Amino acid sequence: MSVRALWMDGPNSAALRDIERPQIGDEDGLLRVELAGVCGTDVKIYHGQFAGRLGMPLIPGHEICGVVEEIGDSAAERWGVEVGSRVAVDSFLTCGACEACMRGDSRYCTTLGDYGVSMSSALAPHLWGGFAEHLYLAPGAQVHPLADTCSFELGILVPAVVSNALRWIGDAGGVTIGSSVLIQGPGPIGLAGVVVARALGAEKIIVSGLASDTKRLAMAKRLGADTVLKFGPELQEAVKAETAGHGVDVVVDVSGSVEAIAVAPLLVRQQGVIVLAGLSGKKAAALPTDLLALQEITLKGVFSHDRTAVKRALHFATERHELFDDFVTHRYDLDRTIDAIEVIGANDTELVKAVVTPLT
Repeated sequence: MSVRALWMDGPNSAALRDIERPQIGDEDGLLRVELAGVCGTDVKIYHGQFAGRLGMPLIPGHEICGVVEEIGDSAAERWGVEVGSRVAVDSFLTCGACEACMRGDSRYCTTLGDYGVSMSSALAPHLWGGFAEHLYLAPGAQVHPLADTCSFELGILVPAVVSNALRWIGDAGGVTIGSSVLIQGPGPIGLAGVVVARALGAEKIIVSGLASDTKRLAMAKRLGADTVLKFGPELQEAVKAETAGHGVDVVVDVSGSVEAIAVAPLLVRQQGVIVLAGLSGKKAAALPTDLLALQEITLKGVFSHDRTAVKRALHFATERHELFDDFVTHRYDLDRTIDAIEVIGANDTELVKAVVTPLT
């Protein structure tokens, strides 16, 4: 019996391949993938622009949820699941022994890696990515059961969208009651950031985007943004007008645009915080470092989420599930996965979130 998966041999080189279905033992399991989310990282991986650790050959896809199809007894007890359980799978595998894993930062595990990014499919049993009919649940996988009210659509948003928004907006940005925040980029994480900032008590939420982001900016307003602005020469003046001339307390960049990153110090107040989350695809941004120093602006880089953020996100998103109902706008069969990747950045004005449905 075989499993179909999208196999990447290198940049811009991918095709469906049949992979032998693995034998499952006491400590591991097999997931039937119901949905796999597509994000900007997948675009950079496919086009060879990803700056992080990458495993090749690769089955991409790191936003994963589905149904447990096979499970060993020890694995079932460890994860609190059984055959038929609906689950979301964190992209990061954890060895539990290295320094990073022991401090809760499995995204920096030095022994293993992450599904769909750094776990090479050359390593048996090969099913290390979400763009496949099945995913191998390794002993070091982080498996999270979904509540009955949590749909698969919400399930793919929790581990890598809502959890990132919680960590970047709240933990790194420090947004709290009375804060003003500018979110640069109305993609899925930026939109989830609006929900998070509102829940944290932000007084002023501004979202900026491009002219092609009209639908997403309107969605930001529905989710709780006070003001939406178009990125351009007038952005600094508009932000100052919204903040009595001071600038916002926190700028969170999830766009990855070097142009947006470069102007962020002009949009934040004295002693404000800039959170850099978007990946630019190996491009360098020119920052006014004198201004950063003279205004004592804090610049924080953030990379993804940790285990506690995912657990918080499960509760947070499930309690507010209706706010996330419109995020998934585009669906693709497995044989159209490349189309799903290419639609991101193609200026599709209807796009919010694309997903792959491997078994349709």
